[in-house]
Amino acid sequence: MTIVYYPFDAGAGSSVTEAQWMKLMRGVLNTGVLRTGRSQIDLNLFAVFGDSSGMQVKVPSGSAWIEGFFVENDAEAIVTIDTADATNPRKDIVILKLDRSANTITLTKVTGTPAASPTAPSPTQNDTVWELVLAEVLVDALVATIAAGKVTDRRDFTWDKVHKAKAINATALHQTLTDGATINWNFDLGGSAQVTLAGNRTMAAPTNIR
Repeated sequence: MTIVYYPFDAGAGSSVTEAQWMKLMRGVLNTGVLRTGRSQIDLNLFAVFGDSSGMQVKVPSGSAWIEGFFVENDAEAIVTIDTADATNPRKDIVILKLDRSANTITLTKVTGTPAASPTAPSPTQNDTVWELVLAEVLVDALVATIAAGKVTDRRDFTWDKVHKAKAINATALHQTLTDGATINWNFDLGGSAQVTLAGNRTMAAPTNIR
């Protein structure tokens, strides 16, 4: 049996590696854009938008937590979108890219493949590279600009994911409740829930809150 402990000022736990720090901090927050309710930390939440100003999208300031690493941009940035295909549309993704081999976190994009019915590329997420998706951009054939309606929000937020992780049952963090005259919510099946209402309803007191 090996017991590992850190960080301490002295002794066996005083020399903390990057891998240990990442492992420690991944237990503090899940990967996502920070939304704490404090403007000096949240800034403008990396809310990507198009404004018909050319083949580009704009990314407001924001901060994020990516697999135990912190990133902040304090001003609006521009991500250039590649030239549109002459025949088919495509979908790109705007990402924050953690690259542990390069020791960097960059704001960039992944260009999709043109197709009659395009799909967005999947982000790379492994021990070396972790891409946090901020938005999906539809690039229609022959366009010369990216309009507002062509950008779809794809952000995950650390607060939302931490909130869901409070569920007792780790395999069912989010659940869909059954609609009825009285709606029941068992926290053992998920600490986050949704329900579609078909009329006036009564919400019973949630059960198994611990």
